[in-house]
Amino acid sequence: MLGRTALLTLMGLSMAHLPAAAETIRIACQDNFPPFVDVKDGKSVGLVVDILTAAAARENFEVQFVLVPFDQVQGTLDDGRAQAIVPLAITPERRQTFDFSVPILMTGGAFFVRAPNPTPQNVAALLGKIVVTPRTGPLVPFCRRTVRA
Repeated sequence: MLGRTALLTLMGLSMAHLPAAAETIRIACQDNFPPFVDVKDGKSVGLVVDILTAAAARENFEVQFVLVPFDQVQGTLDDGRAQAIVPLAITPERRQTFDFSVPILMTGGAFFVRAPNPTPQNVAALLGKIVVTPRTGPLVPFCRRTVRA
């Protein structure tokens, strides 16, 4: 299912006036988001990289991953460094700016609290609260950048 969704996403990109099949699609990714995207020996690696590379190969596309710090990912579309972004969580705010494909990857990454408390709408809602996450994984860099211990 995951591979099929990635394939459909790339097929959608190909119909959105992106380069012809023999050309390369540049996709921006956060440069340090293991296990989804990371750099090893100077090459893009990770689950998302593997999914999109395999889907692109099946559709005769080449994919070039543009790895940048998280705060630069969205700007890569504006300045032309990239033609797409992955992975990027779908939020109401981002829906106002971006057209999203169907999700290519579903994770358990989310803010949640004990019922019946309301779900936090943003990081600010967690001020004064204890936030718990595994010591490794994709949420650690985000928490370190945005939350003061």
